[in-house]
Amino acid sequence: MDDFAEFLEHELSEAVEVKNKDSLRRSVRLLATNMVEKHQYDSQMSGLRSDIQSVTDTMKQGFEHMEQRFEDMNRRFDNVNRRFEDVNQRFRMMFTFITIGFTVLATMSVLFKFLA
Repeated sequence: MDDFAEFLEHELSEAVEVKNKDSLRRSVRLLATNMVEKHQYDSQMSGLRSDIQSVTDTMKQGFEHMEQRFEDMNRRFDNVNRRFEDVNQRFRMMFTFITIGFTVLATMSVLFKFLA
């Protein structure tokens, strides 16, 4: 990095008129320290890409897990619906038999009153 700073300082002093060499040296050092080398940038970007990929994979696994849980809940709701339908069928049958029974009793009562 120091070689790069010296090279940059030399090139800038050759290219432009320098009024203050210390100011030029400070600005070149500031540029050189803030400059990121390509291999550092590439390694940071590949690390960032792998982190994003791992987050994406984790999210996909979470979505698959939640989808499985929703399917399980749907199966349970279907089972509960079947039980309610069975109970509803029993109540319908019971209501039908009670209605038939009352109808028979009422009919018999009316017949006995007319015949007696």
